[in-house]
Amino acid sequence: MKIIDLTHTLTDDIPVYPGDRPPRLTPLATIEEHGFRQLGIETGSHTGTHVDAPAHLLPGGITLDMYPLEAFIGPALVLDCRLNEEQMRLALRIQSARRAQFVLFRTGHGALWGRPEYSSSWPTPPESILRLLISRGVKGVGVDTLSVDPAGDAELPNHRLLMNAGLLIFENLARLDLLPMGIFTFVGTPLRLPRADGAPVRALGIAKELWDD
Repeated sequence: MKIIDLTHTLTDDIPVYPGDRPPRLTPLATIEEHGFRQLGIETGSHTGTHVDAPAHLLPGGITLDMYPLEAFIGPALVLDCRLNEEQMRLALRIQSARRAQFVLFRTGHGALWGRPEYSSSWPTPPESILRLLISRGVKGVGVDTLSVDPAGDAELPNHRLLMNAGLLIFENLARLDLLPMGIFTFVGTPLRLPRADGAPVRALGIAKELWDD
């Protein structure tokens, strides 16, 4: 069985959205001094590999705890965002692609993770493709970048478009290039928090076609 970890490790120096406060990981206890080890974690709800709920931007928007657990799990497809729009549309017309409940956009920008360029600018999915996915009733979309919107766009039009349709948005996904072509199972379950506008996730890709007999 092949399980691919799509999650970046949460560290003190993890890339964050410009203006956001980085996380703090602080030792609270050590084996030498206390007889046990404990780590203190302080982080924003949209740091690292995470999921956005509509409550992040929309007044009265639903929070993560209002989604059933199955909303974070389902068949998924990787779509190469480096293709032009017509090529992306053709890829989504394949019969198997119509089964996808999640579409993860591979932009190639994830290769810059940990470098200053990762946090300065990044590519985004075309609006027309997002509208197509909304019309299909997918559960969510994901990107290998800091945001589904362009850097510096305060209006966040793609966020609002997707959130108004009730879709989940997964950002800072890792290792999308290791996922197979075709359908696989995506798991992006968030921390169980009350009334959360977003939360870190442990995102996984389970490639059924690569399972061992």
